Amino acid sequence: MLENLPHKYIKYIGTCFGKMKTIGIGKCNDDVIKEILTNEPVSKECCLKVVRAGKECHMELNKLTFRLYQLKRFASQVSFKINEVWNRCSTEVESLSSSDNAAIQ
Repeated sequence: MLENLPHKYIKYIGTCFGKMKTIGIGKCNDDVIKEILTNEPVSKECCLKVVRAGKECHMELNKLTFRLYQLKRFASQVSFKINEVWNRCSTEVESLSSSDNAAIQ
């Protein structure tokens, strides 16, 4: 499967994976997939890691994940949910940042 993808895309995915590994997103990635499939929200801590990784990395890694192996049958249904998880997490992290800033002032 990966051998059919453009080299530039594979390199980008590798960079995203490295970034996510650096911020410790391992278990969170499993939780994100679970949220996409079951609507069970990930933790605030996990949302923070997702947002730190960045929207593009979040979107592309999850799209790729759902194109592989056992999750392939869900691939056509998940693009909307991947974006929905991003929107929920970024809003949650933004509100946490706002409340932290208010508490400091």
